[in-house]
Amino acid sequence: MPIPPGSLLALMQAGWNSELLLRCCVHSINGLQNFSRRSMSGHPADPDVVRLMEALGRIQQAGGLGMRLVREKEGSGTVLFFLPKVAGPTSADIAEAERLLGIKVKAAEIRVSYGTAPREDQEIAILTRSMLEILLDMSSYIDVPAAHVAEHRAAPGFADMGGASSGLKPLIGVHSGVEKPGDAFVMIRYRDYWFWIDDRDLPSKGVFSFLMFLFTLTESGSGQVSPVLTVPAG
Repeated sequence: MPIPPGSLLALMQAGWNSELLLRCCVHSINGLQNFSRRSMSGHPADPDVVRLMEALGRIQQAGGLGMRLVREKEGSGTVLFFLPKVAGPTSADIAEAERLLGIKVKAAEIRVSYGTAPREDQEIAILTRSMLEILLDMSSYIDVPAAHVAEHRAAPGFADMGGASSGLKPLIGVHSGVEKPGDAFVMIRYRDYWFWIDDRDLPSKGVFSFLMFLFTLTESGSGQVSPVLTVPAG
């Protein structure tokens, strides 16, 4: 199942990097399409979505993003708002986000929903990804051996699909080679090749750890386990 948009906003509110969250977990925002590796409908990122993610990242760093959950008849909804006391360079970023999203930032509340298109100019429609789709897109950043592509064992990677043409950089670096790496954070051997993340590559290590966190966020189960308080006796 796709990750609920409200969960992404809650992670942003908790301090997780908004650019990383949006690049990993979102197909589109108000019709602006992110880079996609899906085999039948893969495409590079819309240049405007790149500008939007960068602007939202700067707004978040300045403390200009806020959100809250509201109770509605059909269930819980999420409201995003830009903090009005934030001034300086962030004002230009807020205006840029307003233009790219086609919303009225001056509105008291901006409703966030799941979907491809908003119903009004006070709504942000986010089409999120499932964990499987996230992993599929992450696989595009792997340094795929040329022999595997030529033999149709694997699809071309990020650069061959025009990912960098829109200004995006690979989110994670996964190297490949026939020799076992000597300094790897994680590694695996597959079809006579080694695939690994360099232990000195802090950004890639961070993204890998973030993916492990997403697994715990999206894992399914029969129900939530209530916390247990243990009081020592005697």
